[in-house]
Amino acid sequence: MPELKAFKGIFAEDKYKEHFAIRSLDNYTKEEIEKLISSTKTTFLDIIYPTIDKTNWGTVKRYERVRKNYESFLNSNKIIEDRTASIYIYEQTYPSGKIFTGFLCLLSLEDFKQNKIKKHEATLKAKKELFATYLEKVHIQAEPTLITYTESHKLDLMMDLDKKGIPLLKITDSEGVLHKVWKVDNRLQLQQFKEVIGNLDSLYIADGHHRMGSTSLYRESQKAQDEEYLGNEPYNYILSYVIPSHSLTILEYNRLITDLNGLTKEEFLKKLETAFTIINKGDKAYYPSKKFHLSMYLDDEFYALYIKPEFRGVPEGLGELDTFLFQELVLKPILNIQDSRNDIRISYEKGTGNMDGILSLKSRVDSGEFSVAFGFFPMSFSDMKLISDLDLKMPPKSTYIEPKLLSGLMMYKMK
Repeated sequence: MPELKAFKGIFAEDKYKEHFAIRSLDNYTKEEIEKLISSTKTTFLDIIYPTIDKTNWGTVKRYERVRKNYESFLNSNKIIEDRTASIYIYEQTYPSGKIFTGFLCLLSLEDFKQNKIKKHEATLKAKKELFATYLEKVHIQAEPTLITYTESHKLDLMMDLDKKGIPLLKITDSEGVLHKVWKVDNRLQLQQFKEVIGNLDSLYIADGHHRMGSTSLYRESQKAQDEEYLGNEPYNYILSYVIPSHSLTILEYNRLITDLNGLTKEEFLKKLETAFTIINKGDKAYYPSKKFHLSMYLDDEFYALYIKPEFRGVPEGLGELDTFLFQELVLKPILNIQDSRNDIRISYEKGTGNMDGILSLKSRVDSGEFSVAFGFFPMSFSDMKLISDLDLKMPPKSTYIEPKLLSGLMMYKMK
C-alpha cells in the first residue's frame, strides 16, 4: 500500500506570487530566459539561474550558488514556508477550458524502489546522476513528479469539497493557464487521503521518470551519510502531483524521417505492404481513427496504414503500442534506424490529438526537411498501465502527457 505524507510547502510571498513560478527551463528559448532574467519581476529563475550560467563556475559551484540564492530568498521572506504540514489541492484550467485537478503531497521513494509506484519509461543514467548531484547541493525539490492512479470516486469527492474554500494561491501563467492551490491541513482530512491512497494497489508515473530516478539516487547517497537511519528523514520522499487517470490528457508524438534509406517511393511502399494494409488518401489529410491505425505523408500524398491483425498484440504488452510496432516493423527492418533515441535521421513532434498535428507534419515534409512523416493515435491510459504492470519500457517519445507543471509554485525541502 503506497504511503502518502503531508509537508510544509514553500511558496512565494504574496507580493511575488503572480510571476514567481515558471515553466521548466527546456520550454524557454535562450532569448526568453534572458528576457526573464533582465526583467524587474522576481521569479524562480532568479534562484536557479546559476544552473544555466556556465561562465564563472564549475557544475558543483553553480549548484552551491543555487542553494545560496534559495537561502537568501527565504531569509528575505521572498519565499515562505507553510506553518503546518499539509497536502495541497491543485487545479489547472487551460485556455481551452480543460481542467486538471489533483493534489500535491509527498510519496515514499521506498515505494518506488519496491515497485508500488510503477514506471513505463527507460531513463538515462547520466541525466539521473547530474540531477542527483544538483539535489545533493541544493536539497530542494521545486517541481513535482506527475503521478496517476486508476480511479477513486472518494478522492474526487474529497478534492471537490476542499476546493470550496479560498485558494492559498491563484495565478495565471504566461501561457494563460490558471493555477489554483487550496491547503488541506485538518488531521481527519489528511488521514482520509492517506487511507484512500494506501488502499490502492499501485500508483503510476505519468511524467517525470528522470526526476524520480534522480531523487532515488539522492536518497541513497544521503542514507549512506547518515549514522543513524530512521526511514522518515525528509530525503526519503519525493514531491508529487497526484492526479486521477481520467483527468490526464495523453497526446501522441509523431515521427518525421529524413530519407527512405535509399529506397524509391515504390520500393518503400512495397516493403510496407508486408505488415500494413495501405490505402492511398491522395491529398485528403488522414488522422488515425484508432489504435493500430497510422497516418503517413509521402511525396504529396496521404496514406492510411492499418497494421495487419497477425502483427497486433505481439509480444504481450509492447505489441499493444503503435510506437513499438512501428519501431519493429518500419524503423528497424525498412529504414535501418536501430536506435530511435539517438539516430539523427528521425525527429519527433508533439501531436495535437486532431488533424492540426497531421497538417503540421505535411508542412515540414513539404519544406524538404524530411522525406516522410507518420502520425499516431494517442495511447490510452490502460495501455500505459499495462506496460507499467508488466515492468516493460515504452519506446522513446511514445506519449505527451498533460498537465505540465510549473517550477517553484510549491517547493519541498529535503534536508
